[in-house]
This record gives sequence, C-alpha cells and structure tokens, in this order.
Amino acid sequence: MKKLIVVIGIVLTLITPVHAKSAGISSQSKTIFIGSSFTLSLKNTKKKVSIAYAKGYASVRRLSKTSFRVTGKKAGKTTISLKLKKKTYKCRLKINDFVYFKAVGVRKTFINKKVKFVKGDTAYTLLQKSNLSIKKTGFGKFVYVTTINGLREKQHGPASGWTYRVNGKLPNVSSAVYKLKAKDHLEWRYVNYN
Repeated sequence: MKKLIVVIGIVLTLITPVHAKSAGISSQSKTIFIGSSFTLSLKNTKKKVSIAYAKGYASVRRLSKTSFRVTGKKAGKTTISLKLKKKTYKCRLKINDFVYFKAVGVRKTFINKKVKFVKGDTAYTLLQKSNLSIKKTGFGKFVYVTTINGLREKQHGPASGWTYRVNGKLPNVSSAVYKLKAKDHLEWRYVNYN
C-alpha cells in the first residue's frame, strides 16, 4: 500500500503543470539625464523581443535577445515599448537636461553632481533646489548668499564668504540674476581672502 501511495504521488507530481513566471519589463518608468544610459529588458523570457521608440529622444542598442541599452539624446518625455508576440510592455521615459553643480566649503565638498536644469534657472535657483541649507540677504536681483550648510560668511575671518563661478569664471552679477545654460559648470565655493 505504501508503494502504491508513493507511486501515485510521483505520478501526480510529474503531470501537475508548472506555471512559468510571466514576462515583465525591468522598469515601467525611468528618469535620466541627456547622455546617461540604462538597461531596459524583458524578464522571464528567452525569446527575441522587438522594440519601438521615438528616435529623437533616445538612442537604443541591442545587448541581447531581451535587453537594450537606452541613452537619452534630447530633453523631453517618450515611451519605449518592448514587444513579445502580441503583448506590449511599456516604459515611460523622462529625459532631463542638466548642469554640473558643485558646492565646496572648508575642506569639504557638500555636493558634486549633475542636477536637473530647466530653462530660466539661475545660479541661485539651482542652489535653492540642491537641498543644501542656505541663508541669504536681500531679495530679487539683489540676493546675496551668506550661509550654506551652516558655513557662514566671516566665520573664518573678515574676508571670508561664498562666491560662485560658472564655467570657471566669476560673474560680476548676483547669483539670482545670472541665467545658466544647459551643461554649464556651476560651482559655489567658500573663499577666505584673509
């Protein structure tokens, strides 16, 4: 009797269907900078996948039957579709323009990375968006930054404080007035002229 139960159990195990995981896209939405890349793939399949996308916003290179390297070319929003048989899997892609942003205090760099750029951004508005704690005096086009991340002007002597440079040059206007361009290099630096 025991042998019969074991045999029935083995037979049932062999004929019970195993449900494979269904295919799925690796990312349903993604935000990247122009020039940045990521891998988009269809998971749980070995069959060749086709792709559809707006060529103006992104470039795509096939890595394997199921994966692609996607690179942002132009700022905007688009959708990339991966197709397997009659099923379509979509990834919403947002591509941002950027500015290189750096803030350097006394022997410490507070931030050094690409940040999202929107037409009309100034050196001051990007500093505000950076999530660094800041204090200022004045308003409008007369803004003067006195403190970044607790490091304040005159803290290291009467001729110390914050300045900013764009593409290595020191503008002679308030940071609230200086309009940046995409891919500019913005650097806020604590200086000590004592």
